[in-house]
This record gives sequence, C-alpha cells and structure tokens, in this order.
Amino acid sequence: MLLLLTSCFLLGQGMQAREATESHLESSYFRLDTYKNVNGQYPPRTGKTAELLGRFGIDGWKRQLLYEPSADHQSYTLTSLGADGVAGGVGDDLDLVVTVSPSGEVRSPGFEIFK
Repeated sequence: MLLLLTSCFLLGQGMQAREATESHLESSYFRLDTYKNVNGQYPPRTGKTAELLGRFGIDGWKRQLLYEPSADHQSYTLTSLGADGVAGGVGDDLDLVVTVSPSGEVRSPGFEIFK
C-alpha cells in the first residue's frame, strides 16, 4: 500500500513538473517573440537571455531551459531535458522542445504549446 501511495505521489509530482515546464516554454516563447518584434531578431545566447526569460527560463525540474538561436538570430530552439536532465528519454525523462522557424512556425512535438 505504501508503495502504491508513493508511486501516486511521485507521478503527481512528475505531472506538475511537466505542466510547469510546458507553461514556462510557452511563456518563454511569448517573451522571445516580443523581443524579436522590438529588436528585429531573437536575442543571442547570453546571460541577458536568462534575464529576459526570468523565472520562465527554468523548467519544472528546476533546471535552466536550453536556448539555442540560429546564427542569424531569426529562429531558435528552446529545450527542457526532462526529469533526468539528459538528452532523450521517455515518460518524465522525455525532452520538451519548442522550435521556431524563420517564418515564425512553431513546432512542439509531444505537447501543444498553445492550448
């Protein structure tokens, strides 16, 4: 019984972390989009990016989201490495990725960014 309760508790924590990560990825998208609208391009990968994203730049597992702009700063990828903090995985360890193309198309396999 204790094992079942522990499993349910951990599953609930995993779901909350994933939902928080999805929310932070969506909020980060809007912040980065606003930055591009003002500056004509996405920001370079610097400490200022963390400042721009603020608390939304942290995933539900308390790790920094990985921001990778293209060389011309017209597109980017934003990634959470999931619960295990390692690339790849399934379940709670699955990476959550948002990719924005130069044309503004948003891809977020595994979850819908604009619910």
